[in-house]
Amino acid sequence: MVENFKISARQFSILVILFSIGSAILVIPGIMAQEVKQDAWIAAVIGTGIGLLLVALYIAVGRMFPTKTLVEINETLFGKWLGKAVSLTLVLFSLYSTAGLLFYVGSFLTTQIMPDTPIEAIHTLFACILIMGIRLGLEPLARSAELLFPFFVFLFIVLVASIFLPPVQFKFENIQPVFETGIKPMIHAVFLFTSIFSLPLIVLLMIFPVSVNQPKAAEKKFFSEY
Repeated sequence: MVENFKISARQFSILVILFSIGSAILVIPGIMAQEVKQDAWIAAVIGTGIGLLLVALYIAVGRMFPTKTLVEINETLFGKWLGKAVSLTLVLFSLYSTAGLLFYVGSFLTTQIMPDTPIEAIHTLFACILIMGIRLGLEPLARSAELLFPFFVFLFIVLVASIFLPPVQFKFENIQPVFETGIKPMIHAVFLFTSIFSLPLIVLLMIFPVSVNQPKAAEKKFFSEY
């Protein structure tokens, strides 16, 4: 799949956006609020800064190995057997994260939108979509993301606007007092934010830059779209 198809820098940037925002919307807000309450925005800002450094690292690795996927890079750096073990760990991590996201999607839809629908039906539907995407390969997946991206942007704008439209749900008083939770919870929240929002982006090295037909443009998109 990786060797036979090429995607454009635009398609890659859309994949980065959808990959990042999907987990951010479903998982991060509740976890951050539970850890540091009204200081969650501070942890998010710090975590985003660390994430930009990680993206710069991923780009540097892509430049060092422009013709290799993440699996091949692991074998080059760690040797055949240790490299395979590291790659297997990343595969298992991806499967675990996918299962978690399936659960969050089903829980969200059955709680907020379709309460009478069995959660198993939602899980089955989205699992079939995932299987279809894996079977068809990278290029159809990227084209589908590009086709559906305007709908995502519209719904995201509606979501953000609904926070500020009457009755206004955003109030400045809700983030006060600042730094009330302390340093240790803040550090823990930053690690959680980074592990959920930034570290999983390493799997994009399976397609970047080897499966992108404009690697230089994709580097800028990778950094800016994050």
